[in-house]
Amino acid sequence: MKKVFFTLAFVATAVFCQAQGLFVGGNLGLGFGGGSSEFNGVTTDNPKTFNFNINPTVGYMFSEKMGAGISLGFGMDRTKGEVTVELLGVPHTYDVITKMPTWQVAPFFRYVVADWDYVSLYADLVVSIGGGNEKIESDGTSIDGKKNFDFGVEVVPGIAYHVTDNISINANVNLLNLGYQMSKVTTPNHADTDKDLIEKTNSFGFGVNNNTLLKVGFFWNF
Repeated sequence: MKKVFFTLAFVATAVFCQAQGLFVGGNLGLGFGGGSSEFNGVTTDNPKTFNFNINPTVGYMFSEKMGAGISLGFGMDRTKGEVTVELLGVPHTYDVITKMPTWQVAPFFRYVVADWDYVSLYADLVVSIGGGNEKIESDGTSIDGKKNFDFGVEVVPGIAYHVTDNISINANVNLLNLGYQMSKVTTPNHADTDKDLIEKTNSFGFGVNNNTLLKVGFFWNF
């Protein structure tokens, strides 16, 4: 099997008003996937995937140690594949496009654990709420797909490196987060809406919960 996957990692930029304690910024993510599979000399194309997300953030440092803010998330996951069905013995191939727009609201409290000349260590206590509604399109028609709802409370450590007096780089290390996550997925039954499939999962632990391992940001300090 041959598979090609390409991801353009997000680049995060922000503006930090050090004198007033206000900081504004965010991150941007892009991903692409595709390729082909080969079996018994037959090559087939894999579904093409595209994902995009943007997370603007605003916050305020009350002191050198403590601050708070809120991050908003908007994204889109898109998959394009093919399905073949037989009609009266004749095979017909249709494109199937699945789209999942997503959203997230995540207020946070920040505490700076340690601060040296060039490096600062901090931890964010984040409460996140988000979800998404899937749409499936084929042959000019569209139907509703799965609906997701997510809730989480977690502590995410971070590190900031001050390159100069005006430029700093920070990173949230999701590999080391600690918290609780709840996810609810509703799969519609188009024949009988009273019989939709509802799946709920709860998890609590230390590690990664469907997050990017490392989120890096570039800051400009006034």
